[in-house]
Amino acid sequence: LGIAVAIRIARQFGQPLIALADDSRRIGSLQLDQPVATDAPWREITVLVSAIEGMRNHLQEGQKKLRDANSDLEQKVSERTLALHQSREVLKKQEAFFRAIFDNVETLAIQGYLADGSVAYWNNASQTTYGYTAQEALGKSLLDLIIPPAIRAGVQGAVQWMFSHKTGIPPGRLKLQRKDGSPVEVYSSHTVIDTADKGPMMFCLDINLTELVHTEQALIERALAYCDWAVAKGLLAIRTHVDVC
Repeated sequence: LGIAVAIRIARQFGQPLIALADDSRRIGSLQLDQPVATDAPWREITVLVSAIEGMRNHLQEGQKKLRDANSDLEQKVSERTLALHQSREVLKKQEAFFRAIFDNVETLAIQGYLADGSVAYWNNASQTTYGYTAQEALGKSLLDLIIPPAIRAGVQGAVQWMFSHKTGIPPGRLKLQRKDGSPVEVYSSHTVIDTADKGPMMFCLDINLTELVHTEQALIERALAYCDWAVAKGLLAIRTHVDVC
């Protein structure tokens, strides 16, 4: 009789334990919707049920926080992606606006170059100054188009320096060359700008000094003619230098 009672008690005690084992496996696989409960009268069983139910609640709360955090992150990513897209659209519109202006500036030759020196932008005034159409210039090397052979190595080094430092070199006068090989003197300024579609670009702004050079030459010739006249009249000593009569 004692053994039969013991077996019966063990069975009654074992059934809640089996159910708790099933609940533990369910919670371990994060199936947390169903609460853990028992109608067993034993304190030991109710303590285990309470502990497992507490774990379920804790995991469920953690799951909710994780979902909320993921939702917040997705919202922030979405907002930043939209803001970035809008910023790029604004930048593209600004670039289009300024390029429209650059295209119609007749006295300022503007070119845009990539880091390898290839032409990415060529306005109408550049064609007037250097003789190449935009179709002829785009994709070609700056060095091959307008840089005289004697200074190509120096210009190539300057281009590399400007892209490396993201800034232009000081402006100054340069003697470059046209499509037909004839020289053209320009006052050249440079700047490096990050663009929306092509990344960093070096923009070169050239003022054609041809008329100024002609004017300077004419003034020199007039000065020399005056010096010759003054020397002939005995008003001045014989000139020995273009700057000294």
